[in-house]
Amino acid sequence: MRRIRMTSVVLAGTLLTGCGGQSNPESPSPTSSPTAPPAAEQRADPTGLIGLWKPTGADEEPEVVMRISAESFQLFRRCTIAEGMWDANEAGLFVGAPYGDDLAPDRRGCPSEAPPRTVDDLPPEWLARVTAFRAEGSDRLLLDGRGRVVIRLQPRTGPVDRPGLPPEQTGVPTVTAKVRRAFAPARPLPASLTPATPAALLGQWRPVTAPAPQPDAYVEFRNGTRWTGSDGCNGEGGRWAVGPAGSFVATNGPSTAVGCNNVPVGGWLDSARRVGLDGTVLVLLDSAGNECGRLRRER
Repeated sequence: MRRIRMTSVVLAGTLLTGCGGQSNPESPSPTSSPTAPPAAEQRADPTGLIGLWKPTGADEEPEVVMRISAESFQLFRRCTIAEGMWDANEAGLFVGAPYGDDLAPDRRGCPSEAPPRTVDDLPPEWLARVTAFRAEGSDRLLLDGRGRVVIRLQPRTGPVDRPGLPPEQTGVPTVTAKVRRAFAPARPLPASLTPATPAALLGQWRPVTAPAPQPDAYVEFRNGTRWTGSDGCNGEGGRWAVGPAGSFVATNGPSTAVGCNNVPVGGWLDSARRVGLDGTVLVLLDSAGNECGRLRRER
């Protein structure tokens, strides 16, 4: 099994998840917001992103292959393999966050060791600018917050040419009925909630619903696509985007698993598919309309 060197923090146990709904596994400019360009009535198909692709643009290597499965993505460059998480929805929102990279096996002329990186410096660098996607024929376009093309994904036949890796890591991913259910459109936001906008989310929030009081738990939505936070004991972070009618996607990266009265704010975000405001309280809902959690603005 290929070793993926984690460059953020090491997983020390099972991470806490969010509500009972589905759970999937920088900034384009200071003034832009992570909003999807497609209109609310134009329904996109996130499962159409699953497959093998040749990314073009953003000065990407000519030999690069991107493999997107339902659980994760891998970017196969000549000397390295990057891995991370992604999420997308029917509103055309897309976010992705790399969490590790390693040297590709059996590649002559490559360095003997991968350079040290921080979680914010992992490849692909262009992924931090992506907040949306759309189909163009058989291609998939990954877009920034202003609707500009960051990268074009062109279909590629498989498997990926990496002799040192098993077929399940290099073959063409399949879209099963279970995967289609996981990416099914979310229920509309209840009429009692006001759809959240990117500007309304920016800032730091603390949970008001929790299994036990934990004053150190929080979520901070930053301008662009990055969020950071804590469950009270463990640092968390990932990427986020919000679109029409409170549509929402987020990734939740690796974390430690220190025990305390944890509030699984990262799991809430990972499971959330709609976000709305109940007065000054932010409400996170999963795809079935179940409430994941509530947060109140700290600043």
